[in-house]
Amino acid sequence: MAKKLPKDTGLDNTLKMINEAYTYVPKRLEKFGTKAFETRALGMKPIVVISGKAAAELFYDNDK
Repeated sequence: MAKKLPKDTGLDNTLKMINEAYTYVPKRLEKFGTKAFETRALGMKPIVVISGKAAAELFYDNDK
């Protein structure tokens, strides 16, 4: 069974992302103790944030 991703609190975290800028993601990764988490932005649309080498490889792989 797959693990559930931790979720950042709030219905829309767009303002948090803007105010915290580059520190938003690292703060949440440390808080949750994971390399991925779910948040919401731009009108409550769910977003999965991933981090690390494997995440970068997945992001830049045009075949996946």
